[in-house]
Amino acid sequence: MDASKAGARDCLYIIWLVGLVSCESPRVAVDRAECTRVAIIDGSPDPRLFELQAGQKRSIVAVVRAASDAGGPVGICTGAVIAPGVALTAAHCVDRDGDGSPDPVGSPGAFETTITVMNASGSGSSTLPIEAAWLHPDLDVALLLAGGLASLTDPIEPLLPRLLPLDQRWQGTPVELAGFGLNEDGILGTLAFAIEEISRLENEHLIVDGQGRSGACDGDSGGPLLGRGDDGLVEVLGVLDDGATSCRGVDRYTRLDLLVDWAPFVEHVPTETRGAVVGCAGLEQLGSCMRGRAFYCDNGERRVDDCAFSGQGCGWDRTAEAYRCVAEEDDACAGIGSFSQCEGQTLLSCSSGTPLARPCDTCAGRCTPWVDGTGAGCR
Repeated sequence: MDASKAGARDCLYIIWLVGLVSCESPRVAVDRAECTRVAIIDGSPDPRLFELQAGQKRSIVAVVRAASDAGGPVGICTGAVIAPGVALTAAHCVDRDGDGSPDPVGSPGAFETTITVMNASGSGSSTLPIEAAWLHPDLDVALLLAGGLASLTDPIEPLLPRLLPLDQRWQGTPVELAGFGLNEDGILGTLAFAIEEISRLENEHLIVDGQGRSGACDGDSGGPLLGRGDDGLVEVLGVLDDGATSCRGVDRYTRLDLLVDWAPFVEHVPTETRGAVVGCAGLEQLGSCMRGRAFYCDNGERRVDDCAFSGQGCGWDRTAEAYRCVAEEDDACAGIGSFSQCEGQTLLSCSSGTPLARPCDTCAGRCTPWVDGTGAGCR
């Protein structure tokens, strides 16, 4: 692994400000909200774009390299449990000397790498030994075996890895970063989440861009990039490889859809678990629009409609009073969709079928993408 990966990014570095202001626009209704701001500092301890159960959240773990003489941790990364007793992280997190083989595990040595899992109470943690590790021959990914992950008092619910190929429809899709890295106060080891968009797909990576407001930092390497899969389930799309030294810019996540033929992955990660997930998995009757699809809950079951199949788009359906596949001329919000968005310095949103516009510069602010789970805001 090269030096740039050895010093790769790791934190969620976020300062979010949301403002609601009034506007005049011939295109949409006028929002008469007052000029106010709400600040959310230090990121979010919980995901804002997706709903994770407690066991799923605990499947995001810290990968800690410590001196065997109890000299304290000397390195921290993040990982994701994707099957009972199995976690993924970045290869450079368990190959600190860059010799192409995992650091010693399961026996005393100069350094030992372990997995730390937060307890369900939110206070305290469990530290587990890594029994075996494999490095991918071409990608910055490592697969770790830690049997203790499957027998904790507070059980873990593994996250689902992305298995199907990713295509260009994912560009522009909102995703959620997660990790135990540094925050803006210099604190390491606290799990945090941030929302960004996939700005482009590369052969081996998914690229996200915090655009100067958020991103991964030291300690988040190997952390998961979470997205809503084509079946409506939250899945791990990639693990953090490297990123901007500013912790507020471009980050690169190694694509998990490239692991489906990797022997250790095939051997240790079952693929039939997706069908066992029942219920709406955090989806609501109101629905949401992503990648030209309508995601929603219908009588307790997940529904995902690909609007392109019917020659439609995802928008506000007046009959359903929710986001569904509709013809362009029938979309009450004229293409704004379920997430608020920026058009220059104007914030556009859809409120129960009424399109709204708010000029952010009324309060000397700027329209900023993804201030929270509803989309853009004024900050």
